[in-house]
Amino acid sequence: TVFAIFKYATNFFVRMRAREHFGTHQEVKLSLQTFGIPMLGFPVNEDGEIQAHLGVERWEKRHKLELLRKEAAKSQEPEKDKTIQTPTQDDVLLGRGKAFYSHVGNVRLRNIVIEMAGKYNSAGFSGKQKVSDEIVDYIKARGGRFLKDGGAGWMEVDNDTAQKKVSHAFRTLRSMKRSAETKMQGSKRRLDTWPEHVYTV
Repeated sequence: TVFAIFKYATNFFVRMRAREHFGTHQEVKLSLQTFGIPMLGFPVNEDGEIQAHLGVERWEKRHKLELLRKEAAKSQEPEKDKTIQTPTQDDVLLGRGKAFYSHVGNVRLRNIVIEMAGKYNSAGFSGKQKVSDEIVDYIKARGGRFLKDGGAGWMEVDNDTAQKKVSHAFRTLRSMKRSAETKMQGSKRRLDTWPEHVYTV
């Protein structure tokens, strides 16, 4: 195999660090995440096609981060570097697109939103905020963070932004349920799963 040839052609230290990962595209990505390898910008899609431009974007971000660190080192009072390079499976990522939608932390948030939808929809304005805050606290208690792309890496957002993210998830679910119920034209089938084609949470 190609991997066997690679191991044979490289030195001992490279062979010790190289690992084989088997499974579906999603299984391999989850396996790589356990080693701290970020999956946003993963340069191979589900069809096995190499997307080289994603690797270029990652290295450009890395270059920006190194420049920021050099500038901080030159200053008399360098600020603490708050940039996060690799989100974990417990983190929720703010952004649009399939890569954000399929992140494990975002999937977990959607499942929580589905479970809490009844309580959220029956509450008043202040009650809705309380439900959203409870979910933010729950995710953070598990070690999760709400992160946005800062250009050179990931940055943690404040509690207010995190709460708005959760509230937006509830509104998206409610809107998609209403749309689906209209299209079903009177069908009594209950929509209890998240719409797969909505990549906003």
